Amino acid sequence: MTARNYYPYPYELVGSELLWRADSARQDASNLMRTPEPYFEEVLGRGAHGNTLALGEIVEDRWPSEALVGRDAAGAALLLAALCLDPELQERCRGLLHRSVQRGESPLEHLQALGTICQLNQTPWSPGADMATGGLLHHTG
Repeated sequence: MTARNYYPYPYELVGSELLWRADSARQDASNLMRTPEPYFEEVLGRGAHGNTLALGEIVEDRWPSEALVGRDAAGAALLLAALCLDPELQERCRGLLHRSVQRGESPLEHLQALGTICQLNQTPWSPGADMATGGLLHHTG
């Protein structure tokens, strides 16, 4: 299914899909706390893969902005973009969100948040946290 197939439907249905997927992603993250370490990837992967595919279909040529799907669903779209497994799709989301902000349909804060996430995803880092810096990861390079 492509975005062209999503958007002939009322935007409320697209918004409901985004909200459901974001809620599922939050639930997967919550379940991770009770999951033995060897199964982390399985728990996160099953929902994240489906969410990435759905996000790609939804945002094919337009960001699901507050003006189109409502505030909560637009926030859900941002969460799904932040958790997206496909860096190219994540960058495409950032571009579509940028145009949505320029049209006044989405808040600048959403673009800033996704921009930061995209930038961090492109920055090499070494695993582990330094408690002296508040648990922030050390970036290399």
